[in-house]
Amino acid sequence: MWRMAVRRCSRRLCCRNFSTSFGDGGTVQACTLVVPSPSDALNRGRESAHIKMSEDPYLSVIQTASADDAVVTVVAVPWDATMCTFEMTERTIHQTPRRMVDFSPVVDSVDVDLIEFGLGEPTTFGLCVDFSIAAEVESLNEEAAVLLHPNSALSGDGGHPARTPEAVQRIEELYQAGSGAVERRFRQLFDEGRLGAVFGGDHSSPYGAIKAFGAHCASRGESFGILQFDAHADLYDSYDDVSCSHACVMKRVLDNVEALDAVVAVGIREVNSQELEAHSADSRHHMFTAAHLRRASFAGGAEWERAVRAIVAPLPHHVWVSFDIDGLELQFCDGTGTPVPGGLSYLQATDVLLEIHRSGRVLCGFDVVEVGSTPAGVNVGVRLMYKLAGLQMLGLGARDNLQIRRPTLI
Repeated sequence: MWRMAVRRCSRRLCCRNFSTSFGDGGTVQACTLVVPSPSDALNRGRESAHIKMSEDPYLSVIQTASADDAVVTVVAVPWDATMCTFEMTERTIHQTPRRMVDFSPVVDSVDVDLIEFGLGEPTTFGLCVDFSIAAEVESLNEEAAVLLHPNSALSGDGGHPARTPEAVQRIEELYQAGSGAVERRFRQLFDEGRLGAVFGGDHSSPYGAIKAFGAHCASRGESFGILQFDAHADLYDSYDDVSCSHACVMKRVLDNVEALDAVVAVGIREVNSQELEAHSADSRHHMFTAAHLRRASFAGGAEWERAVRAIVAPLPHHVWVSFDIDGLELQFCDGTGTPVPGGLSYLQATDVLLEIHRSGRVLCGFDVVEVGSTPAGVNVGVRLMYKLAGLQMLGLGARDNLQIRRPTLI
């Protein structure tokens, strides 16, 4: 079925027209914060995708454009050194981006959730997974992992000395080098007028990308907000002796990223008193815990819809989504490092993501992190990434007007 669907979409490419109409009849101005000429970018991406899919009808839906022409470039960041439970992941989170690409040919081209907005096949506008900095980051990651986890199997038969101040300093240096590579890559993408995203890696891996986006917003007198899906607040000042831990990433973002108006954390169900102090001390930080959402989730219908609108309400017009897969319930985050019962379902998370577009906001960037490298983990992660890339394209005005007849009972 997937192969036939890709052949069909390659024949359709030449007859698509762009519009900025919502599925419900409203309109939105295409996002120009990152992409100065959305129509030119969409045309380049579509032409590149048409060529590549004509040459290979079985092409992965996330690799349909050249690195120079893709509308959305997903940068692979294979850094997982600060994961705190290697025994849960067998220390393979850094391998997930490549496994995602290997798995992705089984993913079909139509995202049924995006059809209501007039975009069914994001792949036809050009997607690319970029491994240009992967080797550099992975080399730094290997050294940092051994230093940070001295008693793990990584250290070899002879073990490794306990963490010393020198080791902690070296871990921070390695992280800064890797994060710096990510930041430079995203500054390059933004300077070229291209949308970017991160596939990690642990939750510390997108920090450089978010920092680059904040600087880009500040240079244009704009601001942005982060919608964080997570089981954890990630507001530690330091964890495992280091400030670069995945448990500290949102504290670093709040402290250091320019032009940041709000961080909305949703699905939180494991937090400590230090993190609650950080939350209370910064009015930009908003937290929707599992306890806050439980009643609305059970009630469903109008009450759940009100909760979804309330989650998105604190965000400004320009949005970055930071999606830690453990924000979802256990069956949707197989192979992740720190799973916690009681998370969002995949459909509930989708509802919140779609509200970005429904509310007239624009998704400018995203990261998907801590996805397990298992088949079940990658199965969820690649589909989530594809949906988010489609939401980015919607913000540029990408439409193909595919339709599904609405069942009479809905």
